[in-house]
Amino acid sequence: MEINKAKSLIDLINHRKGEGVCRFGALINKWREKNPEARIEFEQIDFSGMDFKGANLSGANLSGTNLFMAKLHRANLSKANLTKVDLSGADLSEVDLRKANLKEANLSWTKCNKTNFSDANLFNAHFFNAKLVETIFSKANCEKTTFREANLQKVIFEETNLVETIFFKANCEETNFRGANLQKAIFEETNLDEVNFNEANLLDVRFDEKIDLSGITLRGAQINFPTLEKYIEDLRKVVLIT
Repeated sequence: MEINKAKSLIDLINHRKGEGVCRFGALINKWREKNPEARIEFEQIDFSGMDFKGANLSGANLSGTNLFMAKLHRANLSKANLTKVDLSGADLSEVDLRKANLKEANLSWTKCNKTNFSDANLFNAHFFNAKLVETIFSKANCEKTTFREANLQKVIFEETNLVETIFFKANCEETNFRGANLQKAIFEETNLDEVNFNEANLLDVRFDEKIDLSGITLRGAQINFPTLEKYIEDLRKVVLIT
């Protein structure tokens, strides 16, 4: 029964699309009001460029779906399955993605300002050149995730799993990594102005050879000095709050 209802929603979207309708947020929300128990199944469907602003897609199965350049501003995707979804170039600003599964998803070139990824699974996801200002990743799994050349200004990574995560050429100005596990993470050519590494695991992290650690807070952080032995002079300038 749920599969038939989900198919009816897909048919409705395709029908309205054929009529020239380009905004589907209100249509989906109205459908969910009439079918509160039905689960949305959009697996491996092409929704590239479509407008789902404000849509309630909480708990939906979107695995393998093409959402390239889609408009999802302020949509609810909490607990949704977005495994291997192509979201490149999409507008995800202010979207609720708490506890969503975005394993191996492509979020390159996305606009994710003030988006909430708390407790989400982002294992091996890609955020190349993404805009993530003031975004929340608290307690998310970002192991082996790529933030290459992304704007991460004022992002919150508190208690986040960032093992082997790549921040190459990223802007991490005023980013909060308090309590995060950054073991073997890569911070090469990265802007680390006013970064908070308090209580973080920085074992075997790769920094630039001439990293400027002035202004960075490291209270209670785990650091193995063999990794940072090249930066002893800079460590004298580190802000150590006791």
